[in-house]
Amino acid sequence: MSADPNGHDVRARLGDVDFEALIRSAARQSGFRGAPESWRLILTGYEDCNVVICDRDQRAFVKFFATTRDRQACESYVLATTRAMGAGVRHPRLIPSFESGELLHEIVIGGRTFLACSMEFVAAPSLYERSRDLTSIELDDLVDQMTRLHGLEAEPTTIYDRWSAVNARREFEQFRAHLGADHDAVAEAVERFDLVELGALPHALVHADLVPTNLLCPGNGTVQVIDFGRADRLPRIHDVAVLVAYTLVHPDGSGLDDDVVERVIEAYRSRRMLDHCEVEAIRPYVAAVSAACVVGALASALHGDDTVENAYWLTRGRRVLAQALELWSA
Repeated sequence: MSADPNGHDVRARLGDVDFEALIRSAARQSGFRGAPESWRLILTGYEDCNVVICDRDQRAFVKFFATTRDRQACESYVLATTRAMGAGVRHPRLIPSFESGELLHEIVIGGRTFLACSMEFVAAPSLYERSRDLTSIELDDLVDQMTRLHGLEAEPTTIYDRWSAVNARREFEQFRAHLGADHDAVAEAVERFDLVELGALPHALVHADLVPTNLLCPGNGTVQVIDFGRADRLPRIHDVAVLVAYTLVHPDGSGLDDDVVERVIEAYRSRRMLDHCEVEAIRPYVAAVSAACVVGALASALHGDDTVENAYWLTRGRRVLAQALELWSA
């Protein structure tokens, strides 16, 4: 996202708005005593507008929901986050609105209502920023949190996710004419994934977006999980496949091998999770996750996204997809 609040990306997500007034109101609702001393945009993420607001005594991370999200979707985001935290998932504390006491903040600027969610700022780099692997202790902590999440009975509001493996076939058909040299690899992965009987797999509440930008690493062996914007009830191994395809490979994309897959399978099985059908489906699922990443990044580029982050996902998706097809060829 552009660091300029009047830039195209902010307008595309929030429309034309007095951004300084929006920041001041968000700071007030987050409990700041006066106008914040400074703020900065977070330059990763595809949908919402994320801002860190600071003064001498307090820092808050504020997520302004894109105007394309309806209220129900925003409420579902907050509900999924609070339910996950209640189950033991590590997430920064949500800050209730100073005005309403609600976790979903309403901010009225120029007669328009903006929805936001505020949380304590965690001074820890994301895995994306750290640019190295999860340690074995961090992986164990993350898997423990995800098994707690998967044990919840919840039906969040489903939001169509064009980056999701479960939508890979639809997105491939829509953008296949623009895939160029990536077409055949994506087609092969999608065809293999078509053979997976998703309805027969155990379903659970999943985070669905366990990517390096959503994992904060304080350096003490724990991981904080953020951004439940894509949380949904999907095959339980959806999180496992995303974890393998996006997060357990090395930062340069060179680390996808069966040891990586077996590592995460063993971590889940030690908690009596993953049945035979799920284990059999993991490999085509990983390939589909990578194919969806390639299509998603190319589609974003087609619509004008020339950010470093989008280029990162495209490069990573291509590398992991190629490795997945080579490793697990029929």
